[in-house]
Amino acid sequence: IMFPLSDMRGRVLGFGARAMGEGRGPKYLNTSDGELYHKGRQLFGADLARAPAAKAGSVIVVEGYTDVLALHQAGLRNCVGIMGTALTEDQVAALARMAPTVVLALDADSAGQDAMLRAARVAAGRKLELRVVEMPEGTDPAELVAREGGDAVRSRLEGSVPFVRFRVDQALAHGDVSNAEGKDRVLAEVGPVL
Repeated sequence: IMFPLSDMRGRVLGFGARAMGEGRGPKYLNTSDGELYHKGRQLFGADLARAPAAKAGSVIVVEGYTDVLALHQAGLRNCVGIMGTALTEDQVAALARMAPTVVLALDADSAGQDAMLRAARVAAGRKLELRVVEMPEGTDPAELVAREGGDAVRSRLEGSVPFVRFRVDQALAHGDVSNAEGKDRVLAEVGPVL
């Protein structure tokens, strides 16, 4: 499946593709970076999400093309995709121009968690409120829309928490706080975030 990759004005700069079967090359393939297209500068669906994000005061960030399509179809039109990359300075700058609040609805896998940490580091110097939607383990937003429907996803988005709270909760849930060494590790993990 081919997806047009447009800039904020809707001008197509490149294409992304997703393989629909196993063993047919890479799962995702994008236009190579060149004079016009730079993956790290683009947000998939930003041209369509710009006005709804400004109106809502927030922009929802997901990983993939199908996540963006599913949320838009569910009526959440202030959604953009980072196309599976780590969030870059250019993407954060574009998000800041769209809305003052960024809601991260990234996959609940290690890549999604890493992307959230990177987003927090990149957004630290900007006047952005960073919030996180807790996703069920092994589920992405498109699957959630298909399984639970748009209203359930909207409810999850409304229940988003500040990034710092999310990070502390995650460290406490996965850390061993039954002994001093475990507590020290948890504190070392959340220290930079705090």
